Amino acid sequence: MKNIEIFSTDDVSTLVINDFINELEQDEIQAESGGRLALFTTLPPSWVTLIIEADWWIQVFGAYAAMYVAEIVKEAGKDTWKNRAEAITAASKGANKIGHFIQKYSGFKKRLSERTDCIVAVRLGLDYDYDKAGILLSLDNPNLATLQFAIFTHHIPKLLILIEERDLRNEAATGIRLNLLDDGSLVVMWLRKNGNSFDQCSETLPFNPSATS
Repeated sequence: MKNIEIFSTDDVSTLVINDFINELEQDEIQAESGGRLALFTTLPPSWVTLIIEADWWIQVFGAYAAMYVAEIVKEAGKDTWKNRAEAITAASKGANKIGHFIQKYSGFKKRLSERTDCIVAVRLGLDYDYDKAGILLSLDNPNLATLQFAIFTHHIPKLLILIEERDLRNEAATGIRLNLLDDGSLVVMWLRKNGNSFDQCSETLPFNPSATS
C-alpha cells in the first residue's frame, strides 16, 4: 500500500492529480489516486483528500511537528497560534520537512478551482468504510496550513488511543469527524447507534504538550 491515497470529487482533473503524485514521488513519498466521487446536485461540493497511513505519518512528520509545537508553547500569551503562524513557522526548524510538504500541497491547490477544499486525513485502521478522519487545511495561507498540519500530527497518537479506549471501531456507526479549534484542541465527534436512532457523541483532545513532554 502507498503512503498516501488521493481521493477527490470528479471535477478535479486527473492530470493535475497525476502531476502532484509525480511531485510527491520526487520527495520519495509514494502516493496513488484512490478514487473519484461523482455527486449529481445543482452545485456539488468540490474537494481533494489526502489519506495518509498513521504509522508512516508519525514516523516521517512526528519529530518535526514537535518542533512546531515547542515554538507554539514558547509564543504562548503573545497571541493565538493562528495569528502568529508566520513567526512560528519561521522560527521552527521543522519547516524543512512539514513546510516543504505543505508547499507542495499548496502548489497543487493553486491548480484547482478556488472552491475546491483540500483536506488531510489519517487512516484509522477501522474495520468498515469510514476508515479515515481529517481536517480542512487553509492552503491559501501556507504558514497557517503548516501549523494546522503540525498540530494535527501532534494529536494523532492520542486520537488512536481514544479509538481503542472508547472502542470506536464498534461504537462510531458512521465514522469519525474532527474539528481543530483555535486553541489547538481537537474535537472528535461520532454517532453512536441507540436503537432506531443515533446519539451524538464527542470528546475533546486538549492541546497541552507540556503535560506529555
